[in-house]
Amino acid sequence: MPMIIRAARLHWLAAVVAFCSTAADAAQVDVPLTLDHGFIEQMLRQRVFTGPNDTLRLNDDGRGCRFLELSRPSVTTANGALKVLTEAHARIGTAWGNRCMVATDWQGRLEVLQQINVVDGHALRLQVKDTRVLTADGQPDPVADTVWQWSRTYVAPALETQLVDLEPQLQGLREVLGTLVADANGPAEPLEVRVDRARPTAGGLELTLGVTAPDDLGAPPARSGAMSDAELQALQAHLERADAFFTSIIRQAAGDAGQEALRLELLQVLVESRRRLVDILAGADTARGDPARRWFLDTWAELAPLLRPIAERAGAQGNALAYLSFLAAGDALQALDRLGPAFGLEISAAGLRRMARLLLRHGGDPLEYGDEVDPELRRRFGFDARLDSAPPTGAWLDWFIAPARAARAPDPKLIARLNVWVPSRKDADTYLPMVESVLVHAAAERIAEGKLTSVHRPIFRRLVLAAAWQESCWRQFTAENRKRVPVASATGDYGIMQVNARVWRGFYDLHALKWDVAANAAAGAEILLHYFQKYALRHGEGRKTGDSHNLARSAYSAYNGGPKAYARYRRANAGDYAKRVDAAFHDKYRALADGSSEPVRVCFR
Repeated sequence: MPMIIRAARLHWLAAVVAFCSTAADAAQVDVPLTLDHGFIEQMLRQRVFTGPNDTLRLNDDGRGCRFLELSRPSVTTANGALKVLTEAHARIGTAWGNRCMVATDWQGRLEVLQQINVVDGHALRLQVKDTRVLTADGQPDPVADTVWQWSRTYVAPALETQLVDLEPQLQGLREVLGTLVADANGPAEPLEVRVDRARPTAGGLELTLGVTAPDDLGAPPARSGAMSDAELQALQAHLERADAFFTSIIRQAAGDAGQEALRLELLQVLVESRRRLVDILAGADTARGDPARRWFLDTWAELAPLLRPIAERAGAQGNALAYLSFLAAGDALQALDRLGPAFGLEISAAGLRRMARLLLRHGGDPLEYGDEVDPELRRRFGFDARLDSAPPTGAWLDWFIAPARAARAPDPKLIARLNVWVPSRKDADTYLPMVESVLVHAAAERIAEGKLTSVHRPIFRRLVLAAAWQESCWRQFTAENRKRVPVASATGDYGIMQVNARVWRGFYDLHALKWDVAANAAAGAEILLHYFQKYALRHGEGRKTGDSHNLARSAYSAYNGGPKAYARYRRANAGDYAKRVDAAFHDKYRALADGSSEPVRVCFR
């Protein structure tokens, strides 16, 4: 007996899933796909209202004496049907020579109730249930009986049309499912995929797809115990492909979003998901279940609500169906996961690639994981188009003179010296002022870029200095086996600002983060500016606490704990470790109040 999977929220439901079940048990999953009213309006304009300015002319005599013109359709739901409301202009007359003898010239609105029929398991067709003539302000029009009778004759045949044919999408689903089943279980039988139901709801038009899969799919073998080195390497490869997948999707969504607030939320999803990825690869929680699947589903749960409004906006660009298709994949994956151990969910490279290409409009491999800087990723999330690692020429000795510190960039020769220097205790007198010049310059560049007010500039400058002290004791390099190596953490944080290579992949050059103190300082300062402006200032952390210096504490909490942690420094329920980190930063921030690097000498005692 075949297993029936009710899948919707559209076709690509298993683009990242291998369907698996026990041979004895069948399972049904309903995952509704909602075609919102805006999408239906777009389809009507493309298929029915094709005249100038979204018009439809009916029974037109070509001389302007007799016609019914409908325009500007809007769609809602009423009484279990789609309600299409249009502006209407009816003229009923007779041509007499070069003149018209007009009996009726009426303008108002036409309301049409339509039901949706599924045709041959793949097409959606509109059927007119009723029409009603209204005044221009939407009230029943008792004097328009002639127009009402006439409209019934001509409107129904024109609007009873095929709304959309999903066969191309269904065929794509068959191909994707076939690929995934073959990947997980060897050659697979052909899959049947069809549209089962369509019904109007308050949100638009809800579809249910029926997918019939073979009943001999076996669940992947269960894993128990700690991961071996080979399993950890495979896990890393899976996670890197999935990270590249989400990065490709989020990059495009940011370009389609149209709103800065929505782009900020997309970046937050990207950063938070990468932070969780780093934790998994560092050994956190890898012994329970499938961490790659859990991470994928968690990321999807955060991303999907942001893609839905973008899908609605994409209707005007003709890309709504692609977004809806993509959303269906993740929604179905979540539904299948809730079935429990009877199903085995497997992230497949082939499935991810196929799924991504449903939505992406550019070429290239959406699963390519690279360390190079992605200028488009930076641009779409509002980061500076350039990030200097080689400041203009200046004399580094000038930095020993306090008034000049904030005005002149450090000399490249100073940077070159710092980039080969592992400082010792005896170097503090020379080393600390030189590093301070680099940090102050990095802060000044970001202050100019961010257009901070005179109140916020000194707070941000001290934030950068204190964060570098907290993260690395103002060190870019340390000695390991008598060799100079970048200061690094077990989770891949590098350099003076401890910028994480995985979290900020694509935003910064990995080699420069490791080996160029100026580039690392600039990157860390830019990230701090992002959190300072987009989180601390935007959420009014200074006003809420009555202390503008808490803007720095908020920005550092986000820098250390991720964007969602921007208020961590003042939360009573923050973990003990987080409280210690935030308290240590605050102590360092206060110690730097006089603008001197003297307190950092404690690192060299």
